[in-house]
Amino acid sequence: VYRERGKGTFVTDREALKQLSLKGTIENLIASGRGTFIKVLEYREVSPPSRVAKILRLKENVNIFQLEIIRLIPKGPFGYSFIYIPLHFGKMISRDELSEKTEFITFFERKSRTRVHRASQSIDVSLANEVVAKNLAIKPMDPVLVIERQYYARDGSALFMSLTYFRPDIYKYKIELTRT
Repeated sequence: VYRERGKGTFVTDREALKQLSLKGTIENLIASGRGTFIKVLEYREVSPPSRVAKILRLKENVNIFQLEIIRLIPKGPFGYSFIYIPLHFGKMISRDELSEKTEFITFFERKSRTRVHRASQSIDVSLANEVVAKNLAIKPMDPVLVIERQYYARDGSALFMSLTYFRPDIYKYKIELTRT
């Protein structure tokens, strides 16, 4: 989505988009959550959306656990997330264990005794639907950044994935690049 002053808001042609790949560390990802806290809205067993089932390589008719949270800073909400966890890992987690200070990657590693070896991330833009808007304290159809992450073990197996909607007026994704 892009805007032109005096003309309006337009959707870009996805086929014409170029993909840029960058590398970072899991430790950087964990550090990016410092200074924030979460509000757990729901933790329950659900039937996975088809995209989630494919990414997590689930067999047909296998449920998952879905953690729905709002990520907050003192100004208010800036991220609204769904974290999808395979059933065998999800059963190890109780909603009562999740506090406002929970950092999910290290929490998951401790509970599952499985280290997150790598993550894959994609960033897109979208327009907030009613639910996203309500949880981010914005208006429906306001633009949002959408970050999808998949987390993997050393053997390549998918551990969990997340889908987060961010307010672009509060959340800025900044990358510093240097020449090698």
